[in-house]
Formats: sequence, C-alpha cells, structure tokens
Amino acid sequence: MQAVFNEEEFDEWLSGDKDVLSRKSEFESMGLGNHNVFQTLVFMGHATYQMTLAKTVADKVEAIPSEIMIELDELMKRYSELQCAVREYTFSKDADSQ
Repeated sequence: MQAVFNEEEFDEWLSGDKDVLSRKSEFESMGLGNHNVFQTLVFMGHATYQMTLAKTVADKVEAIPSEIMIELDELMKRYSELQCAVREYTFSKDADSQ
C-alpha cells in the first residue's frame, strides 16, 4: 500500500485541521498516536454519526424522493461494511507501518 502523503505533507495537512489536531493529542495521550487503523476507525465513526444526522433530517423532508432515501440507506449500509473491513486490520502487525 502506497501512502498518499509523505510525512511532511501529512503533518502539514494535520496542522490545518483543528479536529484532527485535537484528536491527535487525544490519541497520543491514550498511547495510540501511531495507531493509524484505530484513528481511521475513529474518524469513520464520526462520519457515520454525521450521516445518521443527515438521514434523520432527510427523513422529515417530503421533497426528497424515496429513491434517494433508499440510496442513502444503501450507502450507509455499505459504509458500515467498510468499517468492519477496516476493523479487521486493527491488530495486524503491519497495519500501521504503511
């Protein structure tokens, strides 16, 4: 697996995102500062929360066609499956060396 960012670019990106920065210090305080799979799952969990909020609001909007709501349900199901797939790498010895 090839990294998208080199280390310097990644640090620069992190410094521009306050949520990531606050989480980074939390991860480090838990001893998980270098556990990238765990961090990935945390951020995926945040995305799940945001998608759930969006779905809750969208359920109240009659103007959104049922086809779109079905598609949103399918997307959320697929995203959950992806989280499960990533979770399988949580304890892999090579997971955080990439």
